[in-house]
Amino acid sequence: MENQTVHILVVSNRGPFSFSVRDGEPHAVRGSGGLVTALSAVARQHEILWISCALSKGDREWLHLMGEGIHQVGEMSIRLVQPDAAQYHAYYNVISNPLLWFVQHQLHDTPRHHIIDENTWKAWSNGYTAINRQLAQAVAESIQQLEGRILVLVQDYHLYLFPRFLRELVGDRVIIQSFLHIPWPSADAWRMLPLPMRRDLITSMLHADRVGFQTERDTRRFLQTCVDVLPDVRVSKPWRRLAFRGREVEATPYPISVDVEYLEQRLDSPEVQQQVARLQNQYEGKNSFCAWIASSQAKISCAVSSPSAICCSPILNTAVGWTCWRCWCHRAPK
Repeated sequence: MENQTVHILVVSNRGPFSFSVRDGEPHAVRGSGGLVTALSAVARQHEILWISCALSKGDREWLHLMGEGIHQVGEMSIRLVQPDAAQYHAYYNVISNPLLWFVQHQLHDTPRHHIIDENTWKAWSNGYTAINRQLAQAVAESIQQLEGRILVLVQDYHLYLFPRFLRELVGDRVIIQSFLHIPWPSADAWRMLPLPMRRDLITSMLHADRVGFQTERDTRRFLQTCVDVLPDVRVSKPWRRLAFRGREVEATPYPISVDVEYLEQRLDSPEVQQQVARLQNQYEGKNSFCAWIASSQAKISCAVSSPSAICCSPILNTAVGWTCWRCWCHRAPK
């Protein structure tokens, strides 16, 4: 095992770059969002292969121009997978975001909206399952010629079924480590999903070697959900280790960080400084929260989050969030 090469693959729905083709030439721009920001730091320290879906028209045009397979973009290797449009719609717009994201944030309006019907099951089978399997096949193809240890880092709630499909394809040749960037709710919160769907989801996740979470609370809730959904699962010693069908799976909290070095560099960039100056000129002397920010001595760094985070963030788009904002303004009018 000494000096053995370790190959690192990252698998996610959205990749680290947005692609386009202009005047017949391929172009790539670093993407936004917490996942990309954090994991791009890994790419500066290790050689990685990042496999993701071709989402936009520009991504698809870039893929058509460059061809399938692995390509070097910046400091990392990239492989784009082009999903079927109908399958992807079901996977992303029926299951991943409207269902799983809201269940995990406990924001679904269950009394007024029945969330599971025949169309949901079709989207689960023909969309969510299909895209997870497609990405697993892409990983299996990509590692065929590799020797040494292979670590596959699976990202977030879009890919709960991925570990099972990859394990079926390549067995124990890979170390699968999943990580969740969003909260894991209690076992009771998951009960709004039918038991067969919950069992499919949890069973697939337990084909990984390790499942990572942002907090200790998320980890405990995951362990409780596993025991609630799968009667033959056991939490063994040491704490946070699951025994299931002859496998041992770790459940571990290790909060993912922002890329501090990159953010500090961006703070001093002309683009950020230009925006800081614009805010100061626009709000200086005005009795508003923005004026307070603009007049402070702190540097301001503006980051664009992922589209799902912006659209679904509870602090931005729920009555509770806006009520808290209103109360804060009343208490601190200056």
